[in-house]
Formats: sequence, C-alpha cells, structure tokens
Amino acid sequence: MTKKHSLMIVEDDKDLCESYSRYFQIKGYEITAVAYNGLEAIKLLETKKPDFMILDTLMSGNDGYYVIKQLQHLESIPKVIVVTGCEKCEYENIDGFFRKPVSVEKIEQCIQNLM
Repeated sequence: MTKKHSLMIVEDDKDLCESYSRYFQIKGYEITAVAYNGLEAIKLLETKKPDFMILDTLMSGNDGYYVIKQLQHLESIPKVIVVTGCEKCEYENIDGFFRKPVSVEKIEQCIQNLM
C-alpha cells in the first residue's frame, strides 16, 4: 500500500480553500489541516506534520511571510508552495511559487515534481 501524501492549506479565501481541499482529496492526498491565517497555521503545524503546504502570503493578521519565518523553528518542515496575488514579492526557503490565478493542476504538478 502506498503512503498518501499529506497537505496543509493556508489560505484566507474560504472558497479557494474548499476548492483546493476537494481537488487534492479526489487526487488521493490527505488534507491534514486548513488554516485561514499564519498564526493558525503555525499552531496547527505544532501537531500536524504535512508533507506539503500550499501557502497564501497576503492574509490579514499574521500572513504567509510570518509562516515562512516561523518554519525554521519547527521540527518537521513541510515543502512550501506559495500561491499569491502579490505582484512584487520575494521569498526565501520555499519549494514552489505561483502567482494567482493559477490552475490547481499546475500546483499539483509542482507537488509531484517535489516528491
């Protein structure tokens, strides 16, 4: 039996979150957590250990930049795929990057390439 790869979604747009969740569940991924801001994501990462994280960066409160900075303090760090509407953004220590709008198929292809 093959291991299901686990995924955490961090996105403040609840409709987009739901769309990602449905798509990746159908494709056989385990959705270990969904967070709507960076603080919630870091709290969940203390107990959840996803293989991959889809991360929006422009969120109210603690944003995706906060999450990226806090990851270095965690034991288990997922591969991070940033999906953002930010036009002129620079990120360090991420594994994939897409500007919105992007098809979920392209995000999945990135995850497949990282496996």
